[in-house]
Amino acid sequence: MLDKVERYRAEGHRAVRCQMGGYGGAGDRVAATATVEDRYPGAYYDPDRYARSVVDLFDHVRSGVGDDL
Repeated sequence: MLDKVERYRAEGHRAVRCQMGGYGGAGDRVAATATVEDRYPGAYYDPDRYARSVVDLFDHVRSGVGDDL
């Protein structure tokens, strides 16, 4: 992700939107619900876990590119 952020900065962008996967992410949360029978259709994710992961993502990006973007 940091490579992409740096590329956008080099192109002159002053703001970059960062997101991990789709809304709420995917992976183990989706796999865990894939076997549930008679479930309602839709995107299943843990909003609290997603919110915490976004904080970690921003910390990672800021540590790599700084606060000036």
